[in-house]
Amino acid sequence: MEPGLTWQDLTGTWDTLSNTYASWNQMATPSTRTDILGDDIGKVYRGGAVNTDDGTAIAWSVTHGWVLISEDGEDFYLDGIASYWKQASQSITVTASIIATLTLADFDTETETTSTFDPSLNTNHMVTFANQRGKWLRVRYSASSAINDLRLRGSLIQGWSRRMA
Repeated sequence: MEPGLTWQDLTGTWDTLSNTYASWNQMATPSTRTDILGDDIGKVYRGGAVNTDDGTAIAWSVTHGWVLISEDGEDFYLDGIASYWKQASQSITVTASIIATLTLADFDTETETTSTFDPSLNTNHMVTFANQRGKWLRVRYSASSAINDLRLRGSLIQGWSRRMA
């Protein structure tokens, strides 16, 4: 849909529409559907058109579910997360956030720890996290961007387990 166009922005009248289109069916071609809708504040929307964010950055995030990263009687000490992305066409700062917790009962009181990287660089985007340990881990990636070629291909958790006495 095309936001921003209002009834007042249209030129001509319903009576002169036939000067351009002899019938409703001639308004669309077989390969392009045309839908026109209006709303209660006077905006007109046209479907079947290519829509973009017009260069405006859109906030987004991807959150992996909770992962059990250690066995009973062990804690996991996190070194970092290696993130594998398709190389982006332009520079962007992505924030990697983690929560490491011993029990899922308290995860909502834990503070996310963050680090950043740029997926336009040809690397595995390793981010490190100091002093993080737990049994469960959640990873979230977030940014605000106007580019459309971001692709997360996977992540690797790096660390070690340690048996607790």
